[in-house]
Amino acid sequence: MKFKKIIYLAVLVLGIFLLSSNPSYAKSKKYRKLMRNFVINISKYAKKQNNSFIVIPQNAPELLAKEKYKILPDREYLNAIDGIGIESLNYGYNNSRIAREEYFYKIKALKHAKEANKKILVIEYSMKKNRIRLNRKKKERFDFITYHAPNRELDRFPKRLKKSNKKNIKKISDIKNFSYLINPRKYSSKKRFLKALNKNNYDLIVIDPFFFETRLTKKDINSLKYKKNGKKRLIIAYLSIGEAEDYRDYWKKKWMKKYPGWIVEENPNWPGNYVVKYWYRSWKKIIFGREKSYLDKIIKTGFDGVYLDTIDSYEYFQNKES
Repeated sequence: MKFKKIIYLAVLVLGIFLLSSNPSYAKSKKYRKLMRNFVINISKYAKKQNNSFIVIPQNAPELLAKEKYKILPDREYLNAIDGIGIESLNYGYNNSRIAREEYFYKIKALKHAKEANKKILVIEYSMKKNRIRLNRKKKERFDFITYHAPNRELDRFPKRLKKSNKKNIKKISDIKNFSYLINPRKYSSKKRFLKALNKNNYDLIVIDPFFFETRLTKKDINSLKYKKNGKKRLIIAYLSIGEAEDYRDYWKKKWMKKYPGWIVEENPNWPGNYVVKYWYRSWKKIIFGREKSYLDKIIKTGFDGVYLDTIDSYEYFQNKES
């Protein structure tokens, strides 16, 4: 038995050595590490300002592991985050079933989060009853919390929350449900938007820090921290860290004529969003670390945490060099 274990470890070490010696693998590992460190530093900074501040990255579950093939969990990254959001675990944007290989690829990585007692928030872009039932079965098995978004635009809530939680929510481990509404286009005014948010019992809501071009105030956020049933809940701010957005208050008009060195190109799938070299100091200063930085304003506005999107943009650079 001991001999078999020795052989197994030898093969494991050899496999890691062969992978790491591969040039394309080494480059992809570099970009993953840079993104992982970006998230870790954001978390460290935010928690210095508020030690109960919640950090939830979206997608890229492979960052939970040190190696691409998920051999060992990355403890520093896991310690930095409070949960992870995963889009389309079972169904893609076009409502087609996710490939079996991709599903199990994600599940294998998410086991690191589960074992570290991190909340796993799944967003499915399908309201079909048979698919909702399937997700409930998987929730019982894997302890996921699933939000079935009415559409990909994330511009409204489902008609109703089937079962509300009548307890106060003080930390992310308390939540039983969540919602994700980052596009306010269905609401004609900020007042109506806030009213819609107040009229539900979701334990945690991810929202954009802005109502169109108007930044939400601390008073606005505090008014959202109670569910319709009067119990406390968490309000989390959406923040894209792998792409710059030309509709944000940090965007400069001159960048339309000539990109700064850290902007690469516009995302063809999302007009107005630009892939960035996220390891550049200039971009990091926009995101956090100064009074005018995006994250600093989020913290001062009174949000309970931040939801980090586009962290999988590291794949853009990995693919360019592979």
